[in-house]
Amino acid sequence: MKWIDQAAYACAAQWSKCYCVTVSANGIRFIKPIKVGQLVEITASLVHTGASSMHIYVVVKSGDATENTTSVANRYLTFMAVDCEGNPVNVPAYVPEDERHMQLDLYQSA
Repeated sequence: MKWIDQAAYACAAQWSKCYCVTVSANGIRFIKPIKVGQLVEITASLVHTGASSMHIYVVVKSGDATENTTSVANRYLTFMAVDCEGNPVNVPAYVPEDERHMQLDLYQSA
């Protein structure tokens, strides 16, 4: 779970060019356990912005290094950009780039 938060933070900080804090991490659910020694791949992408908030879609894949199968858990995390005093900072607006991102943005806007 720490890696999920760190990947989402990196995405939010890169977009906002500011320090960011986690606002929410809703219901992290792993479809299958990640076992010691398995490879883990985590990707994070921005799917929606508010004035100072950013919704990040995180995909976690894991699997045995000797097999071609992976397990996936998808989750959204919300981050807020803040200044050095902890006050919210406006972030650039996000415009979805393709159909997949448009669907993810619509889900977040609902």
